[in-house]
Amino acid sequence: MLILANDICSYNVEQSRGDSHNAVAVVMHHNNLSVQEAIDFIARMFHESAEEFLKIMETSKSPSEDLRTYISGLGYWVRGNFEMSFEIERYGLNAEARKGGSIELLSKQDSI
Repeated sequence: MLILANDICSYNVEQSRGDSHNAVAVVMHHNNLSVQEAIDFIARMFHESAEEFLKIMETSKSPSEDLRTYISGLGYWVRGNFEMSFEIERYGLNAEARKGGSIELLSKQDSI
């Protein structure tokens, strides 16, 4: 989940540098999709994974408090990384992007 969310948030900056090592770029290439279609595809993968993660957390009856704490921490890690992506300047995301608005793709030379 962490990588999927991060790759959506970082795609614009990475594509502007010519970096193709990103889930969005890989899905675009292998499935012959547009940027938006690939982002939607990755977002669905993220949501399906998140639903499965939450289901496991709810149904897990592990007697180990340490294991429950660890699993919970993984969820906080994913959420924290996602929140951080909108707070730092690294990806150039803004309030509009956070609400699901459009983002103008950077040209190859406009890297942040």
